[in-house]
Amino acid sequence: MNKQEVWFIIIPISGTKNNINALTDYIAKYISLERYNYSLKFTEYKNHAYDIANKAVEHSVDIIVAVGGDGTIN
Repeated sequence: MNKQEVWFIIIPISGTKNNINALTDYIAKYISLERYNYSLKFTEYKNHAYDIANKAVEHSVDIIVAVGGDGTIN
């Protein structure tokens, strides 16, 4: 079985700001490395999440996970 590629787009200034280490540890602990290859992508500027998501599509990433608040999803 081929592993699926997963990109987590993380907005460090959202509600996760004080818990980035806990968040990344949680992802590493619970994601199945037998089924998935994953990357953590941190935003660095306004609308960067949009740019990262477009790049993920260009690279045929299987799953894109938005990690943040309502603004991240919008």
